[in-house]
Amino acid sequence: MDSTGQAKGRGNTPDADSKGNVYYTAISGSLIGKWDVRTGKTKVWPTPTPEAGAYGMSVDSNDKGWFAEYRKCKVAMFDPATEKFTEYNSPSAPCTIRRPGIDGAGNVWYGVYSKGMLGKIDPKTGKVSEWKLPMPNSNPYDAVGDPSGNIWVSDGGQGGSLIRFDPRTEKFTYYPTPQLTDMPKVRITKEGAIWFAPR
Repeated sequence: MDSTGQAKGRGNTPDADSKGNVYYTAISGSLIGKWDVRTGKTKVWPTPTPEAGAYGMSVDSNDKGWFAEYRKCKVAMFDPATEKFTEYNSPSAPCTIRRPGIDGAGNVWYGVYSKGMLGKIDPKTGKVSEWKLPMPNSNPYDAVGDPSGNIWVSDGGQGGSLIRFDPRTEKFTYYPTPQLTDMPKVRITKEGAIWFAPR
């Protein structure tokens, strides 16, 4: 939706904050939105970089929203308390970035889809780090932390593969999936089970 509430593009990747408010992104129009659970009303904000293509929303434990600026090779954080954005540039620019995810320590992870890289943002220091995935034709899509501190990445370029990255050893482990597919979304249970969505 645009700021008048008119349809402008479909929202995707909703995530809720601690109060139950729902945040989402819209690639078309390059917007993020918030549905207020108390009032039932929606508000939207344009991305700080125009036409960036807002994509993939993850809300952290401080109720800040993290999303990819898909077309502009950035990850952005939205602080609802101030309605201000902070942008983080990928060292791999120019590139495209898919969905960011948050680990148990509050670090933000993302896949550099067009360059086969896995990235990490430390929100406390602002430091951005990236690792090259060791297989050719890698298109990392989603990156999510598990209860043990590992990062799970769905890969669209391997013909169907889940990848586990251990940040302590910087080791990648590959798990081919039964079908040839890309996988746009990964979710992990509190017990550590990995759920993925073949497309």
